[in-house]
Amino acid sequence: IDEQRDAMRKESDALVEERASVELEWNQLEKREHALAERTAALEKRQADVNEAIRLTKSETKKERKRLASVESDLLAKDAALNERSVELNSIEQALHERKAEFDRIEAEQAGERSILEDLTKAASEKVDAAR
Repeated sequence: IDEQRDAMRKESDALVEERASVELEWNQLEKREHALAERTAALEKRQADVNEAIRLTKSETKKERKRLASVESDLLAKDAALNERSVELNSIEQALHERKAEFDRIEAEQAGERSILEDLTKAASEKVDAAR
């Protein structure tokens, strides 16, 4: 009976140790599960933050593309206006060259006429002087 009691006590002690070991392992597993749940929650929050940042970036990118398209359109319109002005300025410049050439021609004619008048005046003065 003592041997049975000792055997039962040993078996009971072994079961108590095994139960303590199982409870310890269970507690460790629960701690791991809790740590994993916290990590998962943190990762889900980070993923939500990343998704929001992506959404905002897409929205900003869309707005920036619209703004750039508008700027490009404005620049193209201004470039067309500048080209138009350039054509107008070239036309004005050509007209100015033509007028200058005309003025130079008239000035040359007037210089020739002045020379003739001076010659006639001189000849008339000489005739007057000779007649005196």
